[in-house]
Amino acid sequence: MRAIFSRGQTQITLLALLVLVALAGVIAVIFRPVRPAPPISLEFAPAPKRVAPAPPPVTYVRPTPVASAAQPFSVADSAAAPNLPEAPAESVAEQTPQRLAETDSRTQEMQQAEIETYQRANTNFDQQPVDFDWATEYEAGLKAAAERWQALETVSLAGVECRSTMCRVVAYTPSAQDADYFIRELYNALQAYEGGKYKPANSSSLRNLSAGETSVFITREGNTPSYY
Repeated sequence: MRAIFSRGQTQITLLALLVLVALAGVIAVIFRPVRPAPPISLEFAPAPKRVAPAPPPVTYVRPTPVASAAQPFSVADSAAAPNLPEAPAESVAEQTPQRLAETDSRTQEMQQAEIETYQRANTNFDQQPVDFDWATEYEAGLKAAAERWQALETVSLAGVECRSTMCRVVAYTPSAQDADYFIRELYNALQAYEGGKYKPANSSSLRNLSAGETSVFITREGNTPSYY
């Protein structure tokens, strides 16, 4: 009987120890100190650099010499005859005088033809009779248009004259640039004056650079130009 009681007491003691151990573990978990969380870093790692691929190697291919149909050419022939004489080339010094002479000749021919045409046109104009009613009114209009156009202030007019079917406006033009300027600005002046009333339907300009003159011939409306 005593043995049975002693065994039961031992079991109760072990059970009490187990309960105490379990309670101690629970208390340790509950009262365990909390460790602070590590700080969060907002810095980002740098992106890896991209390295461009190296360009492919350039391969040089020597061009193949092209042979003409009349006389084939080969590298072997060139090596076999390195001292082959070349055809003499005509020097620039020999070409220049001849070309200059040809250019001067053509220029003189053109200038002479221009002078002859200029003189012929003026002769035809001077031989015309004068229609005083028309000539007086149209001549006054041409003069007024030229005088009021500011761009023509630098141009020296030699004369404005009208006959029966034509008018002639002459200016001193020492150079071709002066002649072109006078012709262009005279047409601009006639276009702008009184709504283009005196702008010619038919006209022609002739230059005589040897005399430093340029003439603009204006044909009366309803007539055929007879400058030449």
